[in-house]
Amino acid sequence: MGDPSIVVDQLLFKQDEQQEYTPFTPSPQVIARGSQGTYCLYYDLALRLDPDDKPGIYVLQISYDLVAY
Repeated sequence: MGDPSIVVDQLLFKQDEQQEYTPFTPSPQVIARGSQGTYCLYYDLALRLDPDDKPGIYVLQISYDLVAY
């Protein structure tokens, strides 16, 4: 929700040990893979603002699925 000048790829993520942020996409994307076991994954989030972005309240819902093969 909010002005369409703010798009989902302005919200970025990275695992703690990574240097580069990756933008979220409007379509499904794989964030992490692994084998069976217990994992603790920590992510940093960032928001890239552009000079033309309009002030306002913005709401973005992120859904995630855990899939076992």
